[in-house]
Amino acid sequence: LGPIGGALDGCCNVGQIWNEVSNTCENPAPPKIINSVSWSTNQANTGDTVQLRVFTSGFPNEQQVEFKIWEEDTFFDGVDTIDDPQPSKFVIINNNFASVDWTIPNGDDGIGGNLEFYFKARIGNLESDKSSVLRTKFGHDGWDCDDERVIGGQCSISLICDDDGQGIGDSIEGC
Repeated sequence: LGPIGGALDGCCNVGQIWNEVSNTCENPAPPKIINSVSWSTNQANTGDTVQLRVFTSGFPNEQQVEFKIWEEDTFFDGVDTIDDPQPSKFVIINNNFASVDWTIPNGDDGIGGNLEFYFKARIGNLESDKSSVLRTKFGHDGWDCDDERVIGGQCSISLICDDDGQGIGDSIEGC
């Protein structure tokens, strides 16, 4: 059924809303939802490039997305954390999806361990839940994996040896 007496009387079809400014019946805008966020992988090496992804509903194409990234440090109690913000990355939505490449920074977490990262996607005034945690291993050129501060098992097997100069041939950074 169409509007009773025409659209000018303010009666609209089921599911439509009356726009008093334009004096027309309109379909309501779909709700804007951030459905999920994810990494392109579960684990990577420092220096690797990974993708941050967001899946949405109801946002128009060309809507800007901010990916807010943090390095996460969990204390020994397993509960308390210190989250160090990283520079944000920006991209636009296309067909309810957006992704951006991000290179994992080199370094450690400041307490002698591997870097762990998570991110949130922000679109307008909506922000996603926290992503899963991306775990890293040391893997960039020149990282000194035989440094006594580094706990075993934190280095990638594909490292390039840098010979830390402590002794001839003593570098074992995955070589």
